[in-house]
Amino acid sequence: MLLPKEESGVFGMGAAGDVWRSLMAEQLGAQLSRSGGIGVQKLIDQSYAPSTDTRA
Repeated sequence: MLLPKEESGVFGMGAAGDVWRSLMAEQLGAQLSRSGGIGVQKLIDQSYAPSTDTRA
């Protein structure tokens, strides 16, 4: 999960806290999408790239 469930100090408690948490998660996702993500794809591509090591 992107945001902690136990943090009531920031979002409040009950239904209102759930709504604020949901809105924050939605906005974080939108901003990450606009900025090109967090760079995980590059790491995945590097880990599955064919090795150029020619040692036998």
